[in-house]
Amino acid sequence: MVRKYFFVGIGGIGMSALAMILKSKGYEVMGSDRQDSDKLKELERLGIKTFVGHKEENLEDDVDVVVYTNAVHDDNPELSKARRLGKKIISRAELLAEIEKDYISIGVAGTHGKTTTTSMVSKVLLDAGFDPTVANGGNLPYIGGNARIGNTKYFVYEACEAFGSFLHFHPFIGVVTSIDNDHVAEYYKTMDNLMNAFVTYINNVDSEGKVIINGDDPLAFEAMIKSGRVGCITYGIRDGNNLVADAISLNKLSTEFDVFFNGSFLVRMKINVPGIHNVYNSLATIGVAISLGIDPKIVAQSLKDFKNAERRFEIKFEDERFTIIDDYGHHPSEIKATLTSAKNLGRRNVIALFQPHLWSRTWALYRDFALALNIADKIVVTEVYGAREEPIQGFSAKFIVDELVRLGRKESDVFFVRTKEEAFDLVSRLLVNDSALVILGAGDINKVFQRVMELVKK
Repeated sequence: MVRKYFFVGIGGIGMSALAMILKSKGYEVMGSDRQDSDKLKELERLGIKTFVGHKEENLEDDVDVVVYTNAVHDDNPELSKARRLGKKIISRAELLAEIEKDYISIGVAGTHGKTTTTSMVSKVLLDAGFDPTVANGGNLPYIGGNARIGNTKYFVYEACEAFGSFLHFHPFIGVVTSIDNDHVAEYYKTMDNLMNAFVTYINNVDSEGKVIINGDDPLAFEAMIKSGRVGCITYGIRDGNNLVADAISLNKLSTEFDVFFNGSFLVRMKINVPGIHNVYNSLATIGVAISLGIDPKIVAQSLKDFKNAERRFEIKFEDERFTIIDDYGHHPSEIKATLTSAKNLGRRNVIALFQPHLWSRTWALYRDFALALNIADKIVVTEVYGAREEPIQGFSAKFIVDELVRLGRKESDVFFVRTKEEAFDLVSRLLVNDSALVILGAGDINKVFQRVMELVKK
């Protein structure tokens, strides 16, 4: 009988959510992470023992199951000890798949929009009285973190495609927001392999449930066709989808549109987040709501005051002089959407500070990153945040800046820096009145924020 779990990398956004869920079910939970963080402190407050640093002695002999993420290397001392002791070792995805079996689950997959859509679905289910359990990829203000323990049979989670994780899942309702060239260089190797993985995910959705797919996304639509799955709900702004948004009004910090389902008017929406991409995320959410029998008017009311997860176009500071935005965007498509929304704020000067994430992704997509960043007036690119990867010999994030110059940008508008210290010094000089600064990346670039905040308040 399983009594005790040990998480290697427990401070991660996905791991910590599952640790909280297991703790709520009465299991003893503990774990380690390479550095201290607010998330570790939060886990400690919940009675989950944590360690800073990975050491053999952290893993107690009576642990039953060891959980790891793909960011953990094979030579990790806790994993090595677990293997030596013959402990059961499972991935985070395998654990989530086990937890999912106890629920009517809603899995949100897709290269872009997972966290926002998961956040929207979670809020709608909360406001509709469904009292769901939630495992999200970002901290949500209305659940006080990245996880929520509900008291019903409903479970909302992100179904991440990285390392084939979502192939373990069998949700009752499955969402596919988009399919784009990501995790190909580091894992899938070809776009065909990525496509086939999404096809499998679609077919893994419960036969009694529903699949909700972005019908305007060419690859997502192709995956649906290849899957042979019938009865899907497609959504988009183009005619021919089941759910269609029309009469769209893109405001600075909100968006309004009409929603039609199979040709019939459902509701007029006003969502509290900007950008056409959030129209799509809202439509996916309405698709989930319809599948669960939730009145679309409840969805409209719920999303009217929706606040997105941390680091999703999160406005950290705003006055008559400056707007400071923190965003998790780490793929060209995400950066394009974020900077387009920033431009729509009407500031005279939009500054993008971007930290690329993963060497493999940056090498594969550096030209696409340049095209996306080109939207900004001033562009600062830091060196790659390698995370779990080693540098690629002869390659640097400077390739992005060189590509921007090749595209015709003046060298006085684009900059490459190697450190966060250099980035802060440069941004300090670029920030002039009527500027919007957008800090982008999935690494540790948002650590620059506190100093920027102190600067603009002066």
